[in-house]
Amino acid sequence: MSGVVGALEDAVLETPISNLAREEIEVELVKFGSFCSIIHNKKLNNVAIFSLLVKSNAYCKIFMNLTETDSKREAVLLFLNYNSNLCRSKVVKEILKSQLK
Repeated sequence: MSGVVGALEDAVLETPISNLAREEIEVELVKFGSFCSIIHNKKLNNVAIFSLLVKSNAYCKIFMNLTETDSKREAVLLFLNYNSNLCRSKVVKEILKSQLK
C-alpha cells in the first residue's frame, strides 16, 4: 500500500515547473561535464568533475553561471544532489575534508 501512496505523493509534489527545472539542471550538468572533458582532452568521470568543481574557483564559477547558483556551497550541494552516489565515495570524502581545512 505504501508504494501506491508514495507514488501518488510523488505525482502530487511534482509540478510541470519543477519537472522543467529538474530537466534544465540535468542538461547543465551534462554540459559542464562535457566542457571539463573537452578542456582536459579525455573523458572524466563524476568524481574527477566533482574534484575540479571543488578545487578550482574557475570551474566553480563556470558551473555556478550554468546552474544559476549563488554560492560555491549551493553549487556543490546541487552537484551532489544529482550525483548522490558520490556521497559514498571515499575519494569525494577526502576531497571535501581537504577543502574544509
